[in-house]
Amino acid sequence: MPGDEPRTYTTEELIARVRELEAAARQTEERRRVLAEKGGELVYRFALPERECVYVGALVEEIFGLRAEEILADPDAMRSRVHPEDRPEFDRRFKDAETGNLRRHYDFRALKPDGSVRWLRERDAIVTDRDGKITALDCVATDVTDRRKTEERLRDVEFRYRAIFETIGSATVILEPSGVVSLANPAAAELTGYPASMIERRMHWADFALPEDHELFRKFLRLAKMRGKRGVETAEARVRVRSGEVRGVEAKLAPLERAGALVVSLTDVTDRIARQRELADLNTRLRASERELKATVAERDKFMSIIAHDLKGPFSALLTFSDFLAKDLPNLSDEEIEEFAQNIHVQLKSLYSLIENLLQWSRLQTGRMEIKPRDLDAKTLIEDVVEVYQFEAERRELRLRVEAPRNLSIFADRETVSAALRNLVSNAMKFTEAGGKIVVSVADRGEWAEISVADTGKGISNEDQLKLFRLDVSHSTPGVQNEKGTGLGLILCKEFVEKNGGKIWMESEEGVGATVSFTLPKSRDEEQPPA
Repeated sequence: MPGDEPRTYTTEELIARVRELEAAARQTEERRRVLAEKGGELVYRFALPERECVYVGALVEEIFGLRAEEILADPDAMRSRVHPEDRPEFDRRFKDAETGNLRRHYDFRALKPDGSVRWLRERDAIVTDRDGKITALDCVATDVTDRRKTEERLRDVEFRYRAIFETIGSATVILEPSGVVSLANPAAAELTGYPASMIERRMHWADFALPEDHELFRKFLRLAKMRGKRGVETAEARVRVRSGEVRGVEAKLAPLERAGALVVSLTDVTDRIARQRELADLNTRLRASERELKATVAERDKFMSIIAHDLKGPFSALLTFSDFLAKDLPNLSDEEIEEFAQNIHVQLKSLYSLIENLLQWSRLQTGRMEIKPRDLDAKTLIEDVVEVYQFEAERRELRLRVEAPRNLSIFADRETVSAALRNLVSNAMKFTEAGGKIVVSVADRGEWAEISVADTGKGISNEDQLKLFRLDVSHSTPGVQNEKGTGLGLILCKEFVEKNGGKIWMESEEGVGATVSFTLPKSRDEEQPPA
């Protein structure tokens, strides 16, 4: 109370009080030891600096295989049962205690007489006297053998899984719930071009996926998480690698044990996708080619039936005329014989023209006619062809002339162009009445030369013009001298012109005449003298 004098204790009373406190401390320490040992922990004390064990709990025999009396009697008894590799750790705690720098715990192995090993985790506390001097080290050791075995098994499993993760051929990453990559194997680094150190904990899946594929990725991430442990979600997508190149990948997503995390395996299928596209394009082209081939075969079949019919006509006429001559020659007049001979000549001439065209067409179809383009003087080429027909033109009372500038060079195959011109001039003569005119001309059209054969003949209707240049349509009009034709000549002309890189067309008006024109490329080297 205020104002009261402080109490004065005698020496005897102070000594008694100290003894009471020490007894209470011993009781508290004993209770702590009992509780620790009931919890399966071994309690012992070492006197310092002597490092002699002055107290050890009853569990010492179970753990070290030594009785408490043996340890208390022999200062080195407990240390001798510590695994040789761990004795430096066992000794170190004494040094740490003497300097006041104890660690949280010390781990070492205890060896039993039967050879079995127990792992101990020791927690220590320094004991001091009234003056603060370190006098002892209190130790509480917990048997963590089972825990260590579990940790070792876990480390072994982790090592095995890590080895698989690191060596697996497909690019594999672990995605956290946030979408950040927490782990990437070397194959992932190789695929993306980024080292694993730049990917892990730094990059998000969106850093790789193309922006237009983000929604696709989100969809499959959701599906994979919804599946849980039930399976793997597979998707195809595109990723942009460090070089900027876009690669096609097949992604397999599976959930991990921890909520929201996914393991994602990426297989580069860029080449496979390219091959699939190539195969799809090839199949499309093959189907188109098949359709074209079927159409071509159908056209050829029809064309051959037309040719067979057209061949039959002249032969029938020849057989009829020859039959008359064979049976009735003595009874025929000179005029009748001359008429029969003239008819036979016309039929043979028509037949020869048809067979010649067939042979040329056959050579084209079988690839035996080689196209050898070179520089040619257009006027010289035309004049050479027209000269062959001048006599026939005069006989038919037709004017046949050439209108072509000098020094206009074309780049074409002489044989096929000459054959096309011969067919066109022959056709023009066949359908032009006596007194008519045929003009073969050439005009400069920039990169092209345009050659035309114009006549003042019968002409052809618009409807019949649509039937020209076609294999699958038979169109033949008798000439002014009743000559027969098959339409094969114009088909040949079209193929010859197209083989030389040009185009052919007709312009006509019935009763006025017709003009057939075609283009050919001009010479590529104007300074080179044409043949």
